[in-house]
Amino acid sequence: MSAALRSCCGVAFIIARECGWNVTKVKGRRVIRDYERMIHSLCYRMSGSLADAEDLAQETMIHAHQHLDGFPAEAHLSSWLYRIAVNQCLNWQERGHRLDQLHLEWGEQGREPMLVRPNKSRRHS
Repeated sequence: MSAALRSCCGVAFIIARECGWNVTKVKGRRVIRDYERMIHSLCYRMSGSLADAEDLAQETMIHAHQHLDGFPAEAHLSSWLYRIAVNQCLNWQERGHRLDQLHLEWGEQGREPMLVRPNKSRRHS
């Protein structure tokens, strides 16, 4: 397990503990690990990259922890985490698309003929 995924697991345990779960019990730990696998798998399917999936899963757990007060009491934790993960992945894809567009535009600008301006610091002899 990578350091990013271990960190993600730690945040998941904090979330569960703050939701009132007894994470010291084996069953509670198994449930948390199932959520972590679910989030990581989703992030991998949406990103296509193991490294990006680890980052996105970690960002999901951090976002969930930071917004734990917004967790709807009637919701299932798995549904809430899943929705956060989907949003994180969609935002990541959008950022990537914008960067691709920017690089494409910069590449097209680089092909345009450049005007050569005379260097004023040169002296004619």
